[in-house]
Amino acid sequence: GPRFGRSVNISPGQSFSTKINFGGSLLPTARLVSPFRAIDAKVTDARKLDFGRWNDVGVATFQVPSSTPHDLYDLHLSFETKSGTRTNVLAQAVCVREPLPPDFHVAGIGHMNTWGQQTAEYLARVADVAELAGARTLLVSNEVNAAYVSGALQQLRIPYLVTRGNHTMTRWDEFFGATSQAHDDGPLRVVTFGRWPYESWHDVGRPIQDRSDATNRILLCYEGYAPIDLIRDGQVDLLFDGHSDTKHPDGPLFPPGTQQLRAPTQETIRWIPMTHERISPDVRSAADVPALNVPRLGPAPLRVTFSVANDGSSKLQTAVITNEYPHRFPHARVRFVMRAGNYRLDGGRILQAFSSDSGTTTVIDAEIDLKPQTTVSVEVR
Repeated sequence: GPRFGRSVNISPGQSFSTKINFGGSLLPTARLVSPFRAIDAKVTDARKLDFGRWNDVGVATFQVPSSTPHDLYDLHLSFETKSGTRTNVLAQAVCVREPLPPDFHVAGIGHMNTWGQQTAEYLARVADVAELAGARTLLVSNEVNAAYVSGALQQLRIPYLVTRGNHTMTRWDEFFGATSQAHDDGPLRVVTFGRWPYESWHDVGRPIQDRSDATNRILLCYEGYAPIDLIRDGQVDLLFDGHSDTKHPDGPLFPPGTQQLRAPTQETIRWIPMTHERISPDVRSAADVPALNVPRLGPAPLRVTFSVANDGSSKLQTAVITNEYPHRFPHARVRFVMRAGNYRLDGGRILQAFSSDSGTTTVIDAEIDLKPQTTVSVEVR
């Protein structure tokens, strides 16, 4: 089923199907759980797959209520067993949000060397910049320690995909699932490949090709030297990797518009403009894709500071968003956590506002059009 970095994208009122492990009764009960809301999701179908006597793998279909707030939810599956109720928690499994817009950005990073507390905190810092900028998805290539990565990104509210690297731990699949998996977001399909480039790419070929309605296809790799036939037959639009900066030997044979990109350093984010069909037509080479530097020390060039604690204790809040980059971020996003009440926002646009289950907190998600090298104040009152 969905694992860290393998989130299902869904809009309120829609349904999705995924593999799960059955823990008892054939038909589980399901809840979408965030820090603020727990939503009952209807299980409309569930069946075991006939893979042998002792196998508990199956497929289930879940209906998401139309009133579900946009958020990244854990999926809780509860089963009745002889010894009582058993609940399996699939963390960061369901991303409920608006459909993919016509133009959007994905953020790509690589070779972050996340192996200890300090590097994990830095990865979280980089991810915060990508989320604040309005990235639809975060691509992470060539990572080291799956435990530190999943810990660093546990507060992220956008889906992320990550591949192992050349200095990884052996238990990677226990955190992130199989090496090659597909992630869908409307017409966007991302397929991961974390093995050595000289190993078989067979497991990538099928998922990169088997959705005829996927018009924008990304291959996220440790090394992006996929066979040219796979790139052409799979209509790959973007090869994103994180280890080697050597150009693909068959680059001249790429389909028109196909790009191979990586973050140029361990302290940069590739800010990749996309459409439903491909990378933005304005991108003709890697030089056309911004690289956002995120220093390890000092204030991040894109940051938000709050006038008071953003923890639901206040009825008045001001967020100061600073953009020192020479790039515009038209869909920057900030979440306000306020004391329960009705609020007005000045300086941005309210995307949604909802109450917590406890009734003590109102959550407001705002979108701000950030011009290059500017500071904007957004007040909630």
